[in-house]
Formats: sequence, structure tokens, C-alpha cells
Amino acid sequence: IKIAGSGLLGLSLMTGGLSVWDYMRYIPAEVWQADLYYFSGRSINEFSQGFLIVFSLGCLLFLLLDRNRRMG
Repeated sequence: IKIAGSGLLGLSLMTGGLSVWDYMRYIPAEVWQADLYYFSGRSINEFSQGFLIVFSLGCLLFLLLDRNRRMG
């Protein structure tokens, strides 16, 4: 179960990173420099949304699959 948990954490971090990358690629560098605090906050928000959705669904999946305590 430790391997599956580590995999879920890695997948969640990767999804959060991809969410930030997808958000950032539409914004020119000049706009980032003009309003850095706004876009930094939005990037944290995008990362958190992607991370929490995948991590929460993964935890629910673990709960459903481990109803009979077969995973450990």
C-alpha cells in the first residue's frame, strides 16, 4: 500500500504541475511581470485544484478497494 500511496502522491503532484503549466502557457511574460502577485496566486490556486481533485479521488478509490482490509 506504501507503493500505491507514493504513486498517488506522485500522480497528484504531476497533475498539479500540469495544471499550472497549462495555465501559464497562455499568458505572456510581460503580463506576468506586470502583475506578479495576481498570477502567482492564480498559479497556486490552479495547482491546488489539480492536486486535490486527483488526490481525493485516489483516496476514495483506496477506500472502496480496501473495504475488506486486503491491502494491508
